[in-house]
Amino acid sequence: MDSAPDRRLGPWARRAGLAAAGVAAVYGYGAARYRHVAGNGFRLTDPPPPGSAEFASLVETVTGASVRAGNRVDLLRNGCRTFPAMLDAIAGARRCIDFSSYIYWPGEITEAFTEAFVERARAGVEVNVVLDGYGSAKLDRRHVGRLQRAGVNVAFYLPPAGTRCTSSTTACTGGCSSSTAGWASRAGWGSPTSG
Repeated sequence: MDSAPDRRLGPWARRAGLAAAGVAAVYGYGAARYRHVAGNGFRLTDPPPPGSAEFASLVETVTGASVRAGNRVDLLRNGCRTFPAMLDAIAGARRCIDFSSYIYWPGEITEAFTEAFVERARAGVEVNVVLDGYGSAKLDRRHVGRLQRAGVNVAFYLPPAGTRCTSSTTACTGGCSSSTAGWASRAGWGSPTSG
């Protein structure tokens, strides 16, 4: 009696073992191929010239985003080039400024941005600022109050646990409702109640 069940399980066990070995081989090949390709990155021996239809197609393929005509891109490396260009753009804004930043710590650069936001808000420009709750944790709340008094909409994205939402704070946590929380939600930063 014991030999009959062994015969029935034997072929299934062998088939399952072969199937598992086949899956493992395919997976191993795919993983090795991925490592090889990922290690090389993109190698363009003859890239298309910027502005051409071929270049636009390449950019769309690599980034997964469509290219829109009429835009200009300036490559700005490091803060010494980036911050002045950003401050110039803020100073030139006439209708709306949407700004988000992970790090917004006290210091010269933050002070320059704050002054630029305050000036534009007082000039009637809609200024919306979303700051990361962790990346701006060192920011003094009086600093935020200065922005708000000038008419800047300030919201914190995912503030640290335990942050309270009161009438004088725009940190958006679960259950908090404020106009800045609604703005942050409309801007695609997530619902303040769902995180």
